[in-house]
Amino acid sequence: MMDDGLPRYDAEREIRNAAGRAFRDADFGASFSSFAFAVTRSRMIDGSDEGLQLAWKWLRGEKLERRERLQTGFFETLQKANARYWLNSLIGLLNLAGMAGLLVLIDDLEVLTERSGDNNRFLYTPGAIKDTCELFRQMIDDVELLNGFLLVLAGRREIVNDEKRGFKSYEALWMRLQTGLVPGERFNPFADIVDVDAYLAVMGADFSERLAQHLVRKFAEWGCERCFQEIPANLISASGLRATVIGNAYRADCSEGITAPGRESEGGHEEV
Repeated sequence: MMDDGLPRYDAEREIRNAAGRAFRDADFGASFSSFAFAVTRSRMIDGSDEGLQLAWKWLRGEKLERRERLQTGFFETLQKANARYWLNSLIGLLNLAGMAGLLVLIDDLEVLTERSGDNNRFLYTPGAIKDTCELFRQMIDDVELLNGFLLVLAGRREIVNDEKRGFKSYEALWMRLQTGLVPGERFNPFADIVDVDAYLAVMGADFSERLAQHLVRKFAEWGCERCFQEIPANLISASGLRATVIGNAYRADCSEGITAPGRESEGGHEEV
């Protein structure tokens, strides 16, 4: 706008007014509205990362110094009582930004059942397990209110089968999940709980190879060039399927396209 002859003050005012119109009907609350305006200002007016860094720090629930709170207007802090509201506001902001919504992936949930290698104590207390399961239960019950939100949980079978520390230990959550384990004549990939081993069996022995080819095509569509580079050994597990995904993603940022090699099929890994 300044290149078109508009004075800087007027250009900034136009951007602020446009942001105000965009956020007027959004049910963000005072602090989240400040967050939205801070991101807008940093990206469209200041051209600086300082405001963005403070905004992300606040959104992650990290403590802000008094000077930072006064500078940004982020006086509210992330707590259990407002976490759901923040999530709804974030999804709404993503929708305004033209995005479909928010995808959250949580892996290695079997950690709820595991002990520390140092002192052999459980990593999660019974109270922490209850809080975690209650969080998942609430999200299931509020699914109709969380438009544009997808939560995917993954873990090994202990997270289901352990009756003292897994999902079965929290009846309110287990009542909502156990229908996904009802056997049927055909595999249902849209059930509440999906057995990945059963899924891989349905997909066939050449699934890893077909997935590798699909990833190569997708990365090419996204403009990611390919290169041969050695993958660190600690990024590749015994799982052929995981090695396929990691290998293709790791090589998706360099030069000259390549064809990813086929991988052996997955088998015997008890993940749910």
